[in-house]
Amino acid sequence: MSKNCTRSIIRFVVFFTCLVGGSIFNPAFRFTFSVFLFVFLTLTLFNFFVFIYDIHLITVNLHV
Repeated sequence: MSKNCTRSIIRFVVFFTCLVGGSIFNPAFRFTFSVFLFVFLTLTLFNFFVFIYDIHLITVNLHV
């Protein structure tokens, strides 16, 4: 879980650096960045909710 998250963050940083280094004013770059950002945030939120759900299941199992 944490390894996946770290990998995503590293990938995001690398992508962001390449983007800023390339050209932020290029519309194609901006569009790609928007799509990537949307996917990245969605996956991060999904991972977060799955993580919380896992903790919830563990605590429920411990109480039972």
